[in-house]
Amino acid sequence: MVDSKDAWVGSQNLDWRALEHIHETGLLIHDEKVVQQVQSLFDHDWQLQARLAADQKVIPDNIQPLPFVDAPGIQLVASPKAWNPAGITDSEQALTTLLNSSRKQVNIMVMDYTPLAYGHGPVRQYYPLIDNAVRAAAAHGATINLMVADWNLHQPALSYLKSLAMLPRINIRYVHIPEASSGPVPYARVLHSKVMTLDGSHSWVGTSNWSGGYLDNSRNLEIVVKDTALTLRLDRLFNQLWQSDYAHQLGPDTQPVSEAPGA
Repeated sequence: MVDSKDAWVGSQNLDWRALEHIHETGLLIHDEKVVQQVQSLFDHDWQLQARLAADQKVIPDNIQPLPFVDAPGIQLVASPKAWNPAGITDSEQALTTLLNSSRKQVNIMVMDYTPLAYGHGPVRQYYPLIDNAVRAAAAHGATINLMVADWNLHQPALSYLKSLAMLPRINIRYVHIPEASSGPVPYARVLHSKVMTLDGSHSWVGTSNWSGGYLDNSRNLEIVVKDTALTLRLDRLFNQLWQSDYAHQLGPDTQPVSEAPGA
């Protein structure tokens, strides 16, 4: 946030790799009502962390509500629900509601899509909420185009992606970005955007990967916008990568990655 007039929400970490070697998407917000709400949420978290650092007990039920913001066409949502003050919509609720409303086409690009809690290895808690909503949207008639990073091709995540790709109207591609001409860049050269568009009218731009541990157990911010012009711009960005040589169709023969992400 800058001077309570402008705000930025997006997938970027604040380092040189994000700005030069990683596919990122962010939204610059000039609507002062929405900026005010982002600032209020930041102030809320700042004070909350100060209390936690001082070993003071923090009870979610005692969190003070944020002022109501009436900004037609644009909405701030956040996670996790338990730590949201009144006036901020839960990200899980907003995402599933949007997916359930779609009837034509949903474009999604995200680094990690897995219906399991964050982490690696065979023992991970099942997190079906997003995956169920995507499958339901396809069952209702929407075409789902899902684009993930090649870092997502580890097991057991790859098996879940393959099972999703078996369904009618669901298309999945993974993105492999070649090594930089200047040489290897660790933990870079990857699709890191977190974007969804629906039916050419609604957009979702945020900070969260689509797996367990993010929308249910971490502080993340997402912006939901009802605007045809913005959605068209994001669809163009999506299609540019979807149709490029970097995007590859995921199929039954797609092999899991053999090395750690970013190595």
